[in-house]
Amino acid sequence: VQGSSGVTWILQSALSSFSPSWAAAYGATANATWPAAINSSLIFLENFVSVAQYVQEMPYSIGVVPFTTALAMDVPVITLANRAGSMVVPTPETIAAAAEGANFTARYSSSIVNSAQ
Repeated sequence: VQGSSGVTWILQSALSSFSPSWAAAYGATANATWPAAINSSLIFLENFVSVAQYVQEMPYSIGVVPFTTALAMDVPVITLANRAGSMVVPTPETIAAAAEGANFTARYSSSIVNSAQ
């Protein structure tokens, strides 16, 4: 996990949208406060390239990086379930579809997490 970043906010937003108990306890913020059980397993790296390299080298690891970093470094990505329950592979096209109609005028002002697309 990268620390204070938009990617951390997106992860926290996703967890909050999937779990009301997560939303109540931790919410969605760029400055994450992680539960002790998770925090003890976190490895903080200095940049997204380092996170992607770590994920490639460490079996069964999970890293959170921007899609463009994963794409550029050929890091496997997960398939996600959208709000409709359909499984969606992240691609430039599916991300654009999820962002359709979003208002990105200010940082952390809009999210495509758990969209209908």
